[in-house]
Amino acid sequence: MSEEEQPIASRSDAELKKIAVDLYHGKIFTDRHLPRHEQRLLGNIFMPLFFGGEKMLKAAQENEYDLIFEYLDKREIRSINGYPIFFSCQFLTRSERETMSRYYEQYKEMQAAFEAPQEDECHRQGSSDHEIQPEGDGHEDLA
Repeated sequence: MSEEEQPIASRSDAELKKIAVDLYHGKIFTDRHLPRHEQRLLGNIFMPLFFGGEKMLKAAQENEYDLIFEYLDKREIRSINGYPIFFSCQFLTRSERETMSRYYEQYKEMQAAFEAPQEDECHRQGSSDHEIQPEGDGHEDLA
């Protein structure tokens, strides 16, 4: 087996966590962003799939790739039907995608808990105790 044909090494947990966080923050475009009726554009969006042809599909099947993605900062200037175009792409296997998806959900829950509105001290004690009184009688000369 040549160096080109060797399976890609599995990604570490740290890499999968970074992908999950970056996906949450909208830094990554994936094949899952395409609706079913737009899947035909996959090779036009991720150009290596178009130019790699059969060889790329065979490698994808052998490595059991399940998610195609790339960082949006690597997109080209042009787009197709409003979708970015990339001259590179990355893959996750099914196992990696499942692990990354768990990290994504954990991060999403953590963000939701962190961003949830918290009662502040004023609301717990009642606003009448902390009303701000204007100085003067409210009819001061503004000139």
